[in-house]
Amino acid sequence: MPRSKYLLTIAVCLLGAALLGHPGSAAAATNWTGTIDANWGTVGNWDNGLPIAGADAAINGGTYSPVLDVDAAAGNLLIGTTVGSQLDISN
Repeated sequence: MPRSKYLLTIAVCLLGAALLGHPGSAAAATNWTGTIDANWGTVGNWDNGLPIAGADAAINGGTYSPVLDVDAAAGNLLIGTTVGSQLDISN
């Protein structure tokens, strides 16, 4: 194989590996607003849609009692990250 074809083949392989290994855009974080009801699974209760695996979900500042009405997933669940926040858990 001529040297130029060999180098071109290597370059194409490296480019392909780089593109396939790129994680793409990360899932967007979303914040609880609770403006519709108390159900976790209500899209309107989140400012950026329902949390999904890999996306952070935050519940901050306010008096909220979210109810897990669906199987839920999130990358990280951030609770009370603003000053003066309080967390109460009930069963």
